[in-house]
Amino acid sequence: LACYVLVSFLIFNESEERWMDSIACLSLPILLKAEGLVMTTLGVSIILILKSQGSFKILNQTTKVLQVLLVPLLAFGAWKLHCAHYSIHNYLTNDISATLTKLFGRLTDGGKSINIFADGFGYYNKIIKILIYIALVRRLFIWRRITRFELGVLSFSVFYFLFLFFTYMATPFDLDWHLQTSIERTAFPIMLLSLVTLIIRHFDVPKTA
Repeated sequence: LACYVLVSFLIFNESEERWMDSIACLSLPILLKAEGLVMTTLGVSIILILKSQGSFKILNQTTKVLQVLLVPLLAFGAWKLHCAHYSIHNYLTNDISATLTKLFGRLTDGGKSINIFADGFGYYNKIIKILIYIALVRRLFIWRRITRFELGVLSFSVFYFLFLFFTYMATPFDLDWHLQTSIERTAFPIMLLSLVTLIIRHFDVPKTA
């Protein structure tokens, strides 16, 4: 899933006029996993915002965007209908009331759950801190404006992290157990995007936002 996001931002950074190709690439995660819909929504929104300059208006491009996303969305809808027919539901949406109760309860329990999340995310958090430190040190010696690719990836990573945070806060399972059994997989997109962004920045991609 992260690879599709990565390639889509690379395409957009290479040529802003290929924004539709980027969105076409972003449409594929919908077909793979439930969180793919979140990735697609975030990625498409960020690319449209980055593109919305001058005469380009987001609302005027809605039809084109929907045409590109139509087939994956129809396939996703058909799958959800099939699951509903056999009473197969996502653990977060099966009981919205219970999900919201868990979410608000953990957010207001004196920070205990947030600390558990921080510990579970700790391994990746340490690596991300190291990467950020390296990037900041390098910028002391080589200053240049952030590229569209870097801005897009940074925005995506921040919002996807928030999505993970609220998803774990709302989980009906034991939070510590859920983090231990899934955080390496779910946080991988953030790690991959961070690493590749630093590599690309090292080679000084010239296009600016």
